[in-house]
Amino acid sequence: MFFCDVRGYIGCAVIALQGELDVSNTAEFSSRLAAVTSRELWSIVDLTELAYIDCSALGVLTGAREQARLAGGDVLLAGPCGAVARLLVLTGQAEVFSVFPSFGCAAFSAGLTAFGDRLARSSAKVDAGTGHPVAATLPGAATT
Repeated sequence: MFFCDVRGYIGCAVIALQGELDVSNTAEFSSRLAAVTSRELWSIVDLTELAYIDCSALGVLTGAREQARLAGGDVLLAGPCGAVARLLVLTGQAEVFSVFPSFGCAAFSAGLTAFGDRLARSSAKVDAGTGHPVAATLPGAATT
């Protein structure tokens, strides 16, 4: 049995998993995760309360990450422990995913990435008249 709670946080979808995620509920998890990742580029999967995950569910996470990366986003994993952390390490997925010790660390990283993306987009603006780059102005920054 597993429980999946989805909420938004700083421009990311947060998927909090609880219980056990295995072949018996992988189809339900896959459809929920696909619905979330189709709406949001960035997702944080909170594994803190997940007691068990099998390879079929891990495959669903891997597929969701691949789709998010193709669209310019990512799927971050937060707080794996026990059997979940062990499976991530044994399968090599701990090296593939961005894995954070807690939800807070994952959210901070996602926020920094989103800020960097906005900064890069604003830095890439060019003055139509001169063809020269327009100086980036961050929200809340003083202008001279």
